[in-house]
Amino acid sequence: LVMGAVGAANPITPRRTIALAAAAALLMRLAFGFGYWVDKGMTGDEREYLSLARSLVSGHGFTYDGGLLSEQPTPLLAPGYPAFLAMVGAGRTMTSAVPASVKVAQAITGSISVILLGIIGCRLAGPTVGAAAAWIAAVSLPLVWISAFALTEAIAWPMGLLVAYLFD
Repeated sequence: LVMGAVGAANPITPRRTIALAAAAALLMRLAFGFGYWVDKGMTGDEREYLSLARSLVSGHGFTYDGGLLSEQPTPLLAPGYPAFLAMVGAGRTMTSAVPASVKVAQAITGSISVILLGIIGCRLAGPTVGAAAAWIAAVSLPLVWISAFALTEAIAWPMGLLVAYLFD
């Protein structure tokens, strides 16, 4: 299971290739979140998720806090993502932008997902496919920019990969 140039002194293994892809994924997500997507405002869904996270942290359960009194909230939001936001520190204060802790946590989650995708690719189709899948996920623009938003998709695709890995 060795990839790289023929006769290379230090061959690049699939494990190393996937690890490099994950590191690149983390750096790209952090660079986008902190280098470009700064003070761009939030969507209504993001404000709702953060409101629910603040309510969870303050002990008021799954209810909207005072930050959304003037808005019409979207019905039926699932509790998992606001709980994730609360766990990573997004529920401490009212904010006009996605908190840094959310961007970092979601960048890490995205990087772990690149590893999972690489492992799944190796299991299903071999080391070359696993490494290619990891690099494609690492540089895929939608997967890079989603980590800067407070939206469920940032953790939904990693959770889907984890389920696929566990059931494969």
